[in-house]
Amino acid sequence: MKAKIALISILLLFLFMTLGCTIQSDPQTLVSFVKLQSKYGVKEAFSSNLFTMNDYISELSALKTQSSIGLAKTITAEIYSAQAFYYLNKTLSESSQINYTSIKCSSKEVMSILSSVTLAKDNAENAITALGGLSDSEKKNLRVNQLDDVKNYAEQINQIYSFFSDKCGLV
Repeated sequence: MKAKIALISILLLFLFMTLGCTIQSDPQTLVSFVKLQSKYGVKEAFSSNLFTMNDYISELSALKTQSSIGLAKTITAEIYSAQAFYYLNKTLSESSQINYTSIKCSSKEVMSILSSVTLAKDNAENAITALGGLSDSEKKNLRVNQLDDVKNYAEQINQIYSFFSDKCGLV
């Protein structure tokens, strides 16, 4: 009986060590997360600068690999949210270069918009799911009303997607 308990204890300890499970989030990684938000000026809201957002998303992705499971969920939600915003802004920027009176769905400009709006749509859906799955303690490391913000992005994205779907026959 003692051997079984010892074996189970060792297996659980091994499991926790290999999966990186911790009771609390890694404080150093959390500090790095907050520093990233400050560095890129995205503590209160995302930046409309595409280069800034691209760098922020890249550094977030690298930080996620160093984080505990709980903080990784928060960072994942942040990455999806940031990517939804990034691709929405990219779509809006690209769409300002199109002549809407004679739109050509096969043009490289329209193809780029279709790619961006599809990525924005996918990331917004993933962000909504990820944000909805966070506990209150995990959400405290994100912006106030971030889920509502992402839902607003998704609404804009869906309007753009619907427009091009109607014009260009997207499925």
